[in-house]
Parts: sequence; structure tokens; C-alpha cells
Amino acid sequence: MKAIIYKTAAVVLFGLAACSANASTYSLADFADHGGTGPNLVPRGGNLSGGIYTFAANQGLSLDWSGFNPESYAIDIRFSFNTVGGGWLKILDFAHLSLDEGLYVYGDHLQFVEQPGVSFIDGPNGAFQNNTFADLNIVRDGATKRFTGSLNGVEQFSFIDVRDQAVFAGPNPLATFFVDDAVTGGGEATGGRVDFIDIAAVPLPPAALLWLSGLMLFSGRRQTMPMNRTIRC
Repeated sequence: MKAIIYKTAAVVLFGLAACSANASTYSLADFADHGGTGPNLVPRGGNLSGGIYTFAANQGLSLDWSGFNPESYAIDIRFSFNTVGGGWLKILDFAHLSLDEGLYVYGDHLQFVEQPGVSFIDGPNGAFQNNTFADLNIVRDGATKRFTGSLNGVEQFSFIDVRDQAVFAGPNPLATFFVDDAVTGGGEATGGRVDFIDIAAVPLPPAALLWLSGLMLFSGRRQTMPMNRTIRC
């Protein structure tokens, strides 16, 4: 069953007023958002059939994140990889495939690469099996920078993202699922399937988007919005 397991908890964590406009539901009957007004998912060469998106290596999905807060979000994904147990397989890229940092399966467990060759955040072994669906939930709280990853309702790790590696990088932030970055030549990827992607994030109002784009025009640097404001639905 396609269900949103952690979305309510994530909204409570953020201290926000919840509303349907804050949630995007990609059931993969097609690539549209059936829970809100978010942009379509963009396929990268895979096949959509029967509510399942099947992909070969580096044929994942992308999502324009520019209408959402890049620092505070909850994402639920039900997916499987064809083969695990070897090296790194990228789940989520935050930086237009330009950095090796990001969320991975490493071996058979969940891992966040905080700084390649230096800092890795690991969950327990045995979390993933070949060709077996797993329900992944990730939450980042922009106020505290705490990033938490859970599988099938069980927390795998939680850490303070001091280097902002789990912030979707601007000026045109993009979430890229199941595609490896250019740093490793796209070699850390495999085929698999995805059943749904659900997102709870804080939409930035049009005035904030205009303000943000103006700042980036003059400074040439990524700017982000804080969470301590009232959301109007």
C-alpha cells in the first residue's frame, strides 16, 4: 500500500501549521504531483508501468526544488535496488550531480557521505537486500541542521549537518534520485524500482522567491530561508 508514514511527525518536528499545499505525493501513476501543486518528476530514461518506475543505472528521477525550502523537508521513498552488497549506490543527490556527497546505500546499509574519504555517517548493516522494497524516510530540520534517516520505521542514523551537505544547492535547487554524480563518473549507481515518492517541505511564497532571486543576482551566492515563520495555506 502506498502510504505516507512519517509526514505528520515531520511537520510536528518543524513546528509548522500543516496543510495539503505543503505536501507533494508522487504515486507514479504518472509523473505528476497528486497531493499538491508541485512540479512534475522528470524521468531520466526509465520505464513507468503499473505505478512503478523501473530504471537502469543512472536512469533515475529529478525534481525541481526551487519552490520549496531547501533546508527543511521530509521525504518518503519506497524503492529497491537490483543488487546491493558491493560499493556505493547513490540514492539522493543534492548538488546537481557536481559533488560526491549525498545519501547512499553502501554495501547493504544506509550511509550519508558527509565528506568523501573523511566523514561517513553509517546505519546498521543488513538494512537492504537485493531487489527488495524498502521504505526510506529522511528528515532535515533547518533550525537545528539535524538530518535523520530511517528505514521501514527504524532510525538508521541522525547527525548535525554542519557542512550543509543535505541542503539542496541553488540558485536552481534540484533533487536527483538514483543517479550518480560526475565526480565518480556515474559509476556508483545501479538499476532498481521506485513505488512512490512523498515530500513534505515548506513552500516558499512568491514574495520570498522574488527576494531570494534578487539576492542571488547581486551576490552570486546561495541564500536560504529560515523556518521560523507562519505558513499560510
